[in-house]
Amino acid sequence: ISGLEDADDAAERVLTVMRQPVKTESGDVFAAVSVGIAMGTPKYDQPEQILRDADAAMYVAKSQGRARAIVFDESIGRLARDNVDLTEDLRHAIERKELRIAYQPVLRLKHMELIGFEALVRWKHPRRGLLLPGNFISQAEESNLIVAVDRWMLAEACAQLANWQDRGLAGPALQMSVNVSSKEFSRTDFLAEVRDVIEAHALTAAGLRLEITEGTMLERSARTYDVLAAIRALGVSVDVDDFGTGYASLSALNHLVVDGLKIDWSFVTSINAHHGWDIVEAVISLAHKLGLVAIAEGIETAEQLRRLIALGCDFGQGHLFAPGLGPVAAAAF
Repeated sequence: ISGLEDADDAAERVLTVMRQPVKTESGDVFAAVSVGIAMGTPKYDQPEQILRDADAAMYVAKSQGRARAIVFDESIGRLARDNVDLTEDLRHAIERKELRIAYQPVLRLKHMELIGFEALVRWKHPRRGLLLPGNFISQAEESNLIVAVDRWMLAEACAQLANWQDRGLAGPALQMSVNVSSKEFSRTDFLAEVRDVIEAHALTAAGLRLEITEGTMLERSARTYDVLAAIRALGVSVDVDDFGTGYASLSALNHLVVDGLKIDWSFVTSINAHHGWDIVEAVISLAHKLGLVAIAEGIETAEQLRRLIALGCDFGQGHLFAPGLGPVAAAAF
């Protein structure tokens, strides 16, 4: 390899080979590969530095859809350094009390009645201002800090629900939905953590809904099934978040015991798209055939609400009703 053109050719040969299926007894298996390229120049003092930059370029290739090659440049270097700085700040965010929760109302659409809130994490960064999950959750997952964030979220959201109940603002039927990452869900003491936080705040288990990712469904391990069954045996509901946007297999729903499917906002907002509302209708129908509830996210217009009600969608949330609210505004709602 004498230059960038040769490196590109080498990467393309790798990509071409990897596009071919691997024959197995169970059928064809396809594997995508993401390639990061960094060219050795006098600016590098150590080979580890070249590997670091190639690795950074590879992560950009993954974020852009995988199965492609990306060449490292200074913009990627700045992004990588920015991510490192953000991850380091996140290590101290909880102890410095910089994390916040916004509570978005969830309504029963047929009767337009409040049934609960979803707890949404926010980060009041001392220099960058208020950060939404899309600005830092991926770094939290890559660094395993997501476990600490999830544990804080669960405890804080349950404490807030207990506070509203103690003040007579909420009855025992009001539910709090909390997101749980696959890394948190797979911890051996997760079930005990859920049980302890419910007991610590004197909540009914029925007041808590946990939202798991499609990645958690994909694990399809005996432990995943056992934990799900045990959590629901406590009386806690479990929903699959952003259903249809990830890699979930429909066959996994035959084995996983869950209570609801959440329809991603991207489908709900695609009211004029060719297949957008066909997908919404299909997910609602699938949920009901499996005995589950369908929950729509991202409802922004009266027309979206009308169509969701006509399709029999059970619950919904979105800016048409309210954005994520602080504790005081949520209590007023």
